[in-house]
Amino acid sequence: MLARMQQRKGHFMPESLLKSQFMALKTPQADEPDVVAIDIAVPVDGVVQRCINALTPERLPVAG
Repeated sequence: MLARMQQRKGHFMPESLLKSQFMALKTPQADEPDVVAIDIAVPVDGVVQRCINALTPERLPVAG
């Protein structure tokens, strides 16, 4: 993430906030079926494709 941020020019979020953003994340709980985990250790195009794949109707949780 830091390397990606460093490649951005004129982005609104300073690099100094990255650590606090990750510290604020919470691990999804078993009772949160609508959480989709996406591995971001690939190029951005791959992340986008993984997001699209995760949001296809057959992969979305059924509301109940």
